[in-house]
Amino acid sequence: MIRTPLLAASFAAVLATAALASDLTLGTVLGTTPEAVAAALTEAGYTVQKQEREHGRIEVKATRDGKRYEIKVDAASGAVTAIELDD
Repeated sequence: MIRTPLLAASFAAVLATAALASDLTLGTVLGTTPEAVAAALTEAGYTVQKQEREHGRIEVKATRDGKRYEIKVDAASGAVTAIELDD
């Protein structure tokens, strides 16, 4: 009987971790090309409208859950350096 609550709690913890892993944060590595970054964002649930390489970074305009974002990625490391909510 002790196993059932423990198993349920473990399963809930795994689900919560998976949900947090899909959120985009600074430092998240998406890729070093505009195409790789767009593919990673699409997989994370974003709809990419525009992507371009500029000044050593990749800039992407994307939407998710009705919100518009500008996401900047370091082209050398592939890591997210900025996430801005567009109005």
